[in-house]
Amino acid sequence: MGSKAAVVAFGQAGRWPVFTDSVVVDEPGSRQLARTVLEPDAVATGSIGLDLAVWPEAGISCVAKLYAHEIFSSRELAIYRPSELADWVGRIADARAAAAVFMHSAEDWAAFAIWGGGELIRSLRMNAEHGIIEDVGDRRAFEAPFWDGEKPLQGSETTAFRSIR
Repeated sequence: MGSKAAVVAFGQAGRWPVFTDSVVVDEPGSRQLARTVLEPDAVATGSIGLDLAVWPEAGISCVAKLYAHEIFSSRELAIYRPSELADWVGRIADARAAAAVFMHSAEDWAAFAIWGGGELIRSLRMNAEHGIIEDVGDRRAFEAPFWDGEKPLQGSETTAFRSIR
């Protein structure tokens, strides 16, 4: 089991939504967005909670159009290197920013990516077995504690994944 996520959000840079019960989803806008971005024959199957939407069943994509953001999730987005999504993100983002997070704790990997104006700014993917798989773009300030070894994993000394320089 474990925690899993494959989510890409589009919107204004630096203004990402906080997901709470107060977030209002534009249902008709979400359906239209799914048809435009995914496929013209996309069929709405209903609403699901965020806990399930971040890693929907295989073959299912979740789409939410919010006031100023659009959120997509699909297992198919969790590809080996986040930078490989650049064409897809560029087509949807237009001039907006995009941020993505991907993880699968049972397989010990995590990744994130950031785009601005349709261009990849940062992409990182790592896992316990192979270390850093992708490290593209300038490191962000929030990454510094990891790269500096200031935030080592807590717990057993047998944990394989450690901060690296």
